[in-house]
Amino acid sequence: MIRERLSTKNSSGLGNTKEYIVLHHTGTGEGSLSGVLRRLQYGTVSAHYVIDTDGSIYAFNSDDDILRHAGPSSWEGKTNLNQYSIGIEVIGPLPGFTDAQRKSLRRLILHLMQKYAIPPTHIIRHKDIAPRRKVDPDDSLWAVAFPSFAAYQESYATVQLVMGFYESVYKKEFAQQIEH
Repeated sequence: MIRERLSTKNSSGLGNTKEYIVLHHTGTGEGSLSGVLRRLQYGTVSAHYVIDTDGSIYAFNSDDDILRHAGPSSWEGKTNLNQYSIGIEVIGPLPGFTDAQRKSLRRLILHLMQKYAIPPTHIIRHKDIAPRRKVDPDDSLWAVAFPSFAAYQESYATVQLVMGFYESVYKKEFAQQIEH
């Protein structure tokens, strides 16, 4: 799933609790992959993942690292969301997001939700945690298939429920086969 793992100096070290996934987009000023990766490696901000227009995923450091993607932020009584979240940067809009980006983002989010037990309601946008300061991601990121961001979040609850059901059935059947 990850095309390349890079490192960034924009880390406050280990200790990320990985309770949330914060979605970002780069905006129109930094539309090229090389420009975005360079800014996240050597600039003053970063993110855990970057999704290019062709759907390729680039990862920075470790999910355990506290990376500087949220800035001054607050959500559900917590401040400085960097220490509680994994940041995903989607390149665009250019003028709009691609289907390949949406598909990769969905796979990545599902993977992170399953790996860290992140509930769908903890998929949040940069504009949710810094509303006076940020407007990303642009609503066209999910508007093609979902009428609202809440519907987008809810769609993950359905997938998570189905995945959990099949996982429990599979584990039970697999355990029975091993015993015999």
